[in-house]
Amino acid sequence: MTLATPATTPVQSITWFEIPCADLDGAQRFYEAVVGRPMQRTDFGGDPLAVFSYDRPATGGCLAAGPARKAAGDAGVRIYLDCGSSVEAALARASAAGGTAQAGVVELPHGIGWIGHMRDLDGNLVGLHAPGR
Repeated sequence: MTLATPATTPVQSITWFEIPCADLDGAQRFYEAVVGRPMQRTDFGGDPLAVFSYDRPATGGCLAAGPARKAAGDAGVRIYLDCGSSVEAALARASAAGGTAQAGVVELPHGIGWIGHMRDLDGNLVGLHAPGR
């Protein structure tokens, strides 16, 4: 379902996300393995970032390292990453890359697809979404 403003401009609820990490190089290798796409390194205000691939106007996001960054565990916001065609395949890639697949893959209603969850190398709980199990 796509909602629009009165001027019929599509609106996105999420415009950006950041996943905290202690080791940017290691986290980048991990997430590139999980989503099967390269990330781009950049610097923003002196802080190094690894940015997930995305096409505008899609939501963008990055990995962010530094002393002020700390994994939230089960607290806070949970994001869901597109992981290609299969959640189970992405969870297997996450495990192979050093993460931990969390139990259960769930089918969403109305043909929206499937979701699963993993813990990354820093302990963040991250959702994965795909059209297939």
